[in-house]
Amino acid sequence: SALSPENLARLIFSKHIIRKLRSMLRRSSHYKFQDDDVVEGLTDVMEQKVEAPVAKRRTRRTASRACGVSTDNQGAGDSVPPSQGIVT
Repeated sequence: SALSPENLARLIFSKHIIRKLRSMLRRSSHYKFQDDDVVEGLTDVMEQKVEAPVAKRRTRRTASRACGVSTDNQGAGDSVPPSQGIVT
């Protein structure tokens, strides 16, 4: 199965993930780590019971909020000057 411990361990310890973790650690701590150091740290985390923080869910802004468009109908046509050639 995709979520089997063997499959997850293979993915977590892949070269791509190790390099990504190493670069994230370098940015957050300003130290350079070797791949072996990151693998050792991951192994420690997997051997110990560590409570993982719950990730915050990202929310998307609606298109009307992102563009600054009001969704209410109050004063909807007040800001358009009559010289714009809009026919009502």
